[in-house]
Order: sequence, then C-alpha cells, then structure tokens
Amino acid sequence: MAGPLKQVPNKSGSGPRAVGKASDPRPPAGVVAPVGVTNATLNRPMLRDKRERILVMADPNAGKSFAYYRMADIDYHKPENWDGGIVGPDNGKYTGPKYWVFDFDDTAPAYMGDGEQFEHLYFEYGGNVYPFPADDWKMAVSSFNYMRAYWKRGDYVVFDVVNRVYEMAQDLIGGVTGVDVDENTVARIIRGRGFGAFEGNQWNAVTRSFLSIYKRCEDGPCHIINLAHMSEVVRARDKRTILSQFDQLGMRPRAPRAVVEDCDTIVALWVVRDIEDRSKADSAARTLRWMTVLKDRGRPTYYRVAYDYDMYEILKRERLNPANNSINVTDPKEIARMMADVEEAMQRRAEAEAQDAAAEAIADGIKPERDPDTIDDDDTDADAVPATPPSRLATTDATEEQDNASDA
Repeated sequence: MAGPLKQVPNKSGSGPRAVGKASDPRPPAGVVAPVGVTNATLNRPMLRDKRERILVMADPNAGKSFAYYRMADIDYHKPENWDGGIVGPDNGKYTGPKYWVFDFDDTAPAYMGDGEQFEHLYFEYGGNVYPFPADDWKMAVSSFNYMRAYWKRGDYVVFDVVNRVYEMAQDLIGGVTGVDVDENTVARIIRGRGFGAFEGNQWNAVTRSFLSIYKRCEDGPCHIINLAHMSEVVRARDKRTILSQFDQLGMRPRAPRAVVEDCDTIVALWVVRDIEDRSKADSAARTLRWMTVLKDRGRPTYYRVAYDYDMYEILKRERLNPANNSINVTDPKEIARMMADVEEAMQRRAEAEAQDAAAEAIADGIKPERDPDTIDDDDTDADAVPATPPSRLATTDATEEQDNASDA
C-alpha cells in the first residue's frame, strides 16, 4: 500500500492559520500555469474559520430576542474581552464581539432602556450591542452601510425579525412598479389569484432586492442570527424543502426561503407557562423552556432539550452530546410506510396547486393549460434574474445603487 503523500502538511490549526503553516500549493514541476494565473492570483485551498448562521424561530414572547441579548451579555462579562482584563468600561475598552442589530420590531428599548436588565450592553454605555431601528427600505440600507463600515470578524449581525426586510423589499418593488402591496394582496385573494401582491416575475425582483442586503451580510465576516415567528405547516401547500425540514415539527419559520436554505442551524424555541396557584392574584408563573434543533449542518439534528436562559450555550453543549445522533431507518416495512406518507403529502400539495392554477385561469377568463403532474415545485418563486429588473434600488450612494441594481 502506498504511503502518505509527503507534500501534504500536518494540520496544526484552523482556518487561515492552518493554511499559513502549510506548504505552498504550487503546480507540480513541469506544469505550466494557465494564462493570467500567477502565484499572486492563485486561489489557494484553505479551511475558513467557522461562522454561525443561525435561524431562531418561535412564537411571540418565547425568548427570541432574549436569546441573543444573553449571548451578548455572556461576551460582555468575559474578562478576556476587555483590554484591561477587568470587566467594565471604567477599567478599559471592550474588544470582544459586537452585536449589530437590525431592530425592525423596536425591541431594544425593552431590553436596554434605562433600568432594564441589559442596559449595560448599550454601546453608548460602553457595551457591545448596536441597535439600528429601521422602519423602511432606506433605513435598512443605511443601517447596513453603517454596519459594514465597522464590523469585523467574529462580530454578530442580528435580523430581528428577518421577514421585515422581505416585507420592505415588497414595498420597494411595489413603489417601483406602481403596485399598492396591501390593496393588491386583498384583491388577488378575492379574485382567486392566490396569495401575495405580485406576479411571478415581480416576486423575483422582491427576492433579489431582499438578497441585496441579506446576502451581503451573510457573505461578510460576521456570524448571522436570524429571528423569525412561526406558523403551521400546510402539507397541501408548502413546498418540498419546507415539508422535508419542518413536517415532523408541524411548524415552519415565517422567513424567506433563501434564509431557511442558507442557515446552517435552525432552532425552534418553545415556552410553556403554568400558574402555580391560580386562586392567588399574586401567584407567579412557572416557565418551562425547551428547544428543538431542526438543522445543524455537519452535526446531529432533530433532538429536543430543555434550557433555562442560555439557548446558545446549551446548543454548543448538545452539539457534543453523542446521544443526539440520528437513527437511519433500514427496515423495509418502515421505509415503505414513511415513503407512502411523504408521497401522499406531496400529492395533496400538487392537487392544491392545480386548483389554484385553475382558479387563476377562470378569474382571467382563459382555459387552464397546466397539467397537475407537470407543475414545477418552484414555479411561483423561481430564482432566475427577472427579465425586467427594477430601474433603481434605494441606497445611500451611487456605487451601492449600481451594485444593488445588478443584484436585482
């Protein structure tokens, strides 16, 4: 048996550190590099540092925002994150991870206002949380431009909540195309044209506009935390990727599909509150919190664990728990039963789409042309570049405007 390749270096670190200690991966002797490729332009093999891309889904008042404030609080209280080695702005400058928050639901005052639990985390008091209220598309773009001017590797970008960006993108495209989003949504439902304000090609423009902010944050140096509300899975209507990921849970995130697909980790938070003695007016509620890990790329998934306050700390612990490993079904009868259940669900969805298509055709006064067996699972929100992209995207400078337009 052949021995190991002598040119393969021992791995002695992670990310760029490992590559820095590795041998230079130049072409073998006698091999001429392609025209235009030099040692300076060569894209070398490397293992990038791990970056979190987490989607936290939960009902209102279940602890979504609290989860990342606790993360920031833990980082704040680590002595190694202060240049003086002592926690507190009176003893030195904070040098640890910063939390750049798209505060679409204006939750920051409830957590960092005067006298609140996390008041010390507000950046003007020497803390590590930078909230950006954003009520419309222009404010969201302005917030993004500020963040990327100062963020660094290891920081966190938080979308609280992520679907608000998609709603703002709808208003943007509605303004460009002359569509009143609210009125057109109601009108299309009444006419049996489906849900939402736009036709397929316009939805492409909405998605591209949304990605002009979200994707740039995702491709940056920071960890990403997305917050989303939950809604019930509708087996007859939800798309295949949603069914395969969330059907077992019965709930799905109210978030753009690109977010669901790109996130490495998806966690559902649950809260149950019980009044110990309902006969007493001053009786306190006992709260049970648990989380279900639905996706954690490269690690075990579909397990449930109780937690107190620190969702992320428990997640990191459970990633190392061998008891959470998945079980692959190999029994032929069990496989047949599960496959039949999946096929039945997909058939119901296809029939529902066919009915929607027929209703749209009747509303337009034309004969339906699509066969239910040929319906494309992704035909209502395809990822192709729209034939007529919006002429402009609201930005804060001409260069960004050109970049966003090309993305759309």
